[in-house]
Amino acid sequence: MDQTPLPRPKVASPPATTKGRRSSEAFRRAAADVFADKGFLNATVADIAAAAKRSPAAFYYHYESKEDVLIALFRDFSDAVMERANQMFDPKAEPEAQIDQLVGNFVTIYQEWLPVLTAVFQQSMVDETFYGHWKAIRQAAVTSIRSWVTNAQRKGSGRDLDANLAASALAAMLDGFCYVWLAREGDLDDVDFDMKSAQHTLSALVYRSLYSG
Repeated sequence: MDQTPLPRPKVASPPATTKGRRSSEAFRRAAADVFADKGFLNATVADIAAAAKRSPAAFYYHYESKEDVLIALFRDFSDAVMERANQMFDPKAEPEAQIDQLVGNFVTIYQEWLPVLTAVFQQSMVDETFYGHWKAIRQAAVTSIRSWVTNAQRKGSGRDLDANLAASALAAMLDGFCYVWLAREGDLDDVDFDMKSAQHTLSALVYRSLYSG
């Protein structure tokens, strides 16, 4: 698997005072770096504060815990996916090209945010409250994918599909594939993972599931 260092994710800024926004953003940016370097479980609020060059007391002014800042980072990831999709999406393109754009965008940003998303996925498995936040944010992605399904149905394809369940299944496929192959070691030891091939395969699976009949 390619071991090239990944770019750090672009952390968005919440609406607030200029000073407060800078401080909140600094903690999120520092947390993303600390989670990448130490892993979420080993990271502490003191680590995040030190990386942000601010005090732990200042951290607690903006966030209640490292779980709280992780949720904020997950929202940033979700916003980044939507923002870049809106920027690059071509409404005049054929459906196959549109799906290729959207899937490629998701996989690319997932890789950029890999340490954060690995932490999010793992924490959602062990913390019921965290799971509730994760589910609420993830619903935006499922709703977006549902529009892919209903668009295909308007064009006469996939009419036998339940749009809600199909959207959930496709979202789970994208999430699960990216986690297994980008965050872990993949399912097959004898496979030399290639990102371009992975994006093409995922796009083809989504397109064929919606437009095969």
